[in-house]
Amino acid sequence: MTAALKKTIKCLICGAPVNHSHLGIDSCRACAVFYKRTVDQKHQLVCKSGTNDCRKKGTIISCRKCRFDRFKSIYDRACASERIEPIQDDDVLSDSEQCPDDPTKAVDEPSPTFIDHNNYFDCVPSSSSTPIIDRMKQAYSALCIARKASEMSSLNDTVLHDQKKNGRYGSHSI
Repeated sequence: MTAALKKTIKCLICGAPVNHSHLGIDSCRACAVFYKRTVDQKHQLVCKSGTNDCRKKGTIISCRKCRFDRFKSIYDRACASERIEPIQDDDVLSDSEQCPDDPTKAVDEPSPTFIDHNNYFDCVPSSSSTPIIDRMKQAYSALCIARKASEMSSLNDTVLHDQKKNGRYGSHSI
């Protein structure tokens, strides 16, 4: 992978470089292990400065309470965004509204979250509340394009034209 394509990801808690996400968020291993161990402990943490704002002063790693609170708030936000809301009675559509008779009327426009398998999906991770999902979409998009390129390069031109001529290929494009 070239240096231009590789993006540096920083820990959302302490700012250290991150190679892999831990506990479903962009956190370094040290912060994730610290959080897991602190959750298991029974004693109360106390802020070193007494103001509960060590992150602003750049000492988030040295203050256990502020580090734990920062991780907990980010982790809770990530977990809250993944929860599925129960369906309300008002949201349930009637059978006639759910399944139209004509399949061409079923989809007017593609969904904005749909991944186009012919184009590369790129996202800005800092503007999203779920950066891991955006990275997964980006990786899936790259996989689809690589797979399509591989399939197209392995097809023999004469076989492709014969399939189109005989109608076995179908009307859709690869």
